[in-house]
Amino acid sequence: MLMYGTTMFLIHTVPEPLTSPALWGTVGALPGTRNLAGGMATSGAITGWLRELFGSPDYGELLELAAQSGVGANGLLMLPYVLSERAPLWDPDLPGAYLGIRAYHTRSHFVRAAIEGVCLQLSTIVDSLDSVAPVQSIRATGGPFRSELWRQVMAASLARPMSIEAEAGGTALGASALGWYALGGVSSLTDALAAVGGPEVDSSAPTVAVTSADLAAYAHLRANVRALLDGYEQVATMFASSVQ
Repeated sequence: MLMYGTTMFLIHTVPEPLTSPALWGTVGALPGTRNLAGGMATSGAITGWLRELFGSPDYGELLELAAQSGVGANGLLMLPYVLSERAPLWDPDLPGAYLGIRAYHTRSHFVRAAIEGVCLQLSTIVDSLDSVAPVQSIRATGGPFRSELWRQVMAASLARPMSIEAEAGGTALGASALGWYALGGVSSLTDALAAVGGPEVDSSAPTVAVTSADLAAYAHLRANVRALLDGYEQVATMFASSVQ
């Protein structure tokens, strides 16, 4: 399950305790389950940062700008560490960066690169999960996924089937349903979800449509990000020394 708000995290429910230095583990919500998870500090918060930079346009205008740029933002790449980063890097001092800047890049490229940077960073968490317990598909929820652009970029970056749950508002519904179930108000989670006004559970919910061209393009970008991170620590240290 992928939950996206001001921050973002991905939870993989597994039948037994598993560990990874890149992730954290918790007890599952139901008996006999465990969770392995990873989260980002910068995700939805990057929207507010961009709005301040670009004269406070509304969220829809930002997305329109991003849509004007094609996949890959015409060679512009963002490492979106504008806040202390969590999984899988666990580095409170790692600075973000725009790489590949040219004079022909416009605001649309910068916004698109930020969206792609967030999605590509999440793909590194999925890679960490895959090394312990492979992720076959993803159910996602959160306000940004009301946007077709966010849905498509995320699905293409993660390169596996992704469906949107509860019309992107599933986090609050899920918490309410779990609470009601834990209090004994109902006998099953399905009944709890119905009791709080949630949608019927649909295991066959449609997945986000992604083209083969987008999958190939984002696979290339994922590889670039992994390569950059391998050598980024030394560069990040140089930047950190100049912070006042």
